[in-house]
Amino acid sequence: GGDNARHFAGAVDLRQFRWYHGRLSAAHAYRKLQTHGQHSYLVRTGSRATGFVVSWVSETSPLSIIHSVVNSSPNGQWQMTGDTRVFDSLQALIDGFSHIIRVPVF
Repeated sequence: GGDNARHFAGAVDLRQFRWYHGRLSAAHAYRKLQTHGQHSYLVRTGSRATGFVVSWVSETSPLSIIHSVVNSSPNGQWQMTGDTRVFDSLQALIDGFSHIIRVPVF
C-alpha cells in the first residue's frame, strides 16, 4: 500500500537495517532509548514529519533524548534539521554524525 513508501529512503528500503524502527512515536522512542547509554540512536518514521527522525541519547545526560528530523531533497541529498551539511544517503548521514550517534538500538 501507500504506507509502504514511507519505509524507503530514495530507492533504499530501510527495513533492511535493524536500527530502523518504522512508524514510532516520540514517546515510544523515548521508552526504547531510556535504558540505553549515551550516543545510542534509532531511526523512525515520525507521525507528523515528512522525512525521518533520528532519536538519540545526548551526551549531556543519560535521559536527555533528542529527536532530530532528517529530510531529503528532490536530488537525493539528506540533511538533519539545524545542520548545514548534506549527505548522499541516510546511512552516510548517520556515519557523518558518529560523534553523537554511534550505538544503534535494535
